[in-house]
Amino acid sequence: MEYKNGSFIMLVVGPVKSGKSTLVNLLAHRFVSPTDKLECTVRPSIISNVDNERDCRIDVYRSKVEGRKAEDLDLIVDKLRGIMSDDEEVERYLDKETFALTNDNIKEVIFPSYNREDRTIITSITTTGSKLLRNDKDGNEGKIFLVDMPGFDGNNVNIENDPLYEAISKRVDLILFVHSSVSAFNVTSAKYLDKLREYNESVPVYLIHNVFDSSYWRDEEGRRLDVERQAQKEYDEIRRKGFNIEPDYISCVNLGKVTDFTDGMGNYKADFNTELSDEQVEFAKIEQKLYDKITTNISELRLKRCLERTAQLNENLVALLAEKTKGFRERKDDLDRYTQYLSKIEQELGITDAELNDIVSATSSQAPVSAFDSEIDSRINSSENMSQCLERLERLADRYFSDVNTFLSENLYQRYKTKVAEYVDRMQKLINTEIKEPAFDRVSVAIEERLTREELRQYIKKNSWWQKMLGIPLTVDVVRDAVRKMKKDLTSYNTLKGLIKDEVHAMETIYIKQLNDMFEAAKDSFITEEELNSLETLEQLRSRLSNIIM
Repeated sequence: MEYKNGSFIMLVVGPVKSGKSTLVNLLAHRFVSPTDKLECTVRPSIISNVDNERDCRIDVYRSKVEGRKAEDLDLIVDKLRGIMSDDEEVERYLDKETFALTNDNIKEVIFPSYNREDRTIITSITTTGSKLLRNDKDGNEGKIFLVDMPGFDGNNVNIENDPLYEAISKRVDLILFVHSSVSAFNVTSAKYLDKLREYNESVPVYLIHNVFDSSYWRDEEGRRLDVERQAQKEYDEIRRKGFNIEPDYISCVNLGKVTDFTDGMGNYKADFNTELSDEQVEFAKIEQKLYDKITTNISELRLKRCLERTAQLNENLVALLAEKTKGFRERKDDLDRYTQYLSKIEQELGITDAELNDIVSATSSQAPVSAFDSEIDSRINSSENMSQCLERLERLADRYFSDVNTFLSENLYQRYKTKVAEYVDRMQKLINTEIKEPAFDRVSVAIEERLTREELRQYIKKNSWWQKMLGIPLTVDVVRDAVRKMKKDLTSYNTLKGLIKDEVHAMETIYIKQLNDMFEAAKDSFITEEELNSLETLEQLRSRLSNIIM
């Protein structure tokens, strides 16, 4: 669309007081940019042609939203060039104030405002203009725009703190680089060229050396050689920076003399008429050279610039997509590693044989047995029969199993807190996305609920110490001895292992399912389904754009 539109942008840049605004006025054949001994231009102006004097005006564009300078400038340029026909977006982000094109308004509207609250982006000036702006050569279509930029070393606006320099430099087709005899090529000039190379390396550059000739006590030839030497140094620096500047794209002219001659005899002494007239002739040659260069090759220049800009935009878009997909891809890779690691959760969090032995040993040595000891020390009815004795032993076994359950539940809960913390730590070493340790519930499965009263009774009856009791009189000592033997039997390692092994594995199953569900639910924190779909689309788009050859 930019190429089809046919417009062409010349950007006038240089240090403060180098004569940029003077050059702009001369090229526009009208007073469109204020000049003064102080810094005059603190924001860009874009000058273009209209056919009728009644359509000449000044439009000041201001941002409605802070922090959108570069984006808003692109909107304005696209609108002025006719690339954008819809005003909706422009009106959403920008305010426009219109003034009549008069000398007084140029001085008042464009003259510096150092108000930091001023959100002016650019001033558009339309004028009947010169032959250059009219672009009236047969076969040419589209406007030629002339952009007057603030000095890149100015106090208020410069290349260091104003994104407008970058934004407009990316859009131009030709740079008019203005230097003067008193604004010699310096560090700031070099810095601007370095920045420009980042923005728009291949844009052609035309060097205008503005001659400030005040050494009238020296011979004319010596003064001329000084000017040429200074201009040549500027040209060499531009070439050295890698810019496209042709040998004939350098001109030396006294813009002040040309301006005074153009403004008429009232601005200079009659004795200088020939001198100023000659300078005007030299400037006319520069103007014609620019006109011929642009209008003869405008289609080629625009196509080249559009292709370069499209290639740069494509490169920027690919880089942007790469950056965007990088985040998605890292999170997707994290999710894949997380899922793979989660598939080993039973292996990672399951109770090993060694751990089971530790649990049995801990239970055997630490589970409360005070119920047995209390029973041994208690008063036992000497007339107790075998049935009553069996009930006594069953109650003791129930109490012991209840105590074992309490100890076992706490032991496994603490063990799983440690195992889960270590499991998350191992995963976190493989994954960039933060993994939160889940807060899981304590599990308790009671042994006494898994053993029926009949099974417990049969367990007691089949033991050797119970069998021996059947053939002897049942006394208090015999009952107490039975309690001691049952205590010894139930708290022994082998007996406990047989009793709690299934209990431990049952609790293990519940813990692993609970934790697996929690870890599965946490997958959404890595990347959403919508983002996964976006990742696939963006990677396809990036691949296709990367394969485009301009």
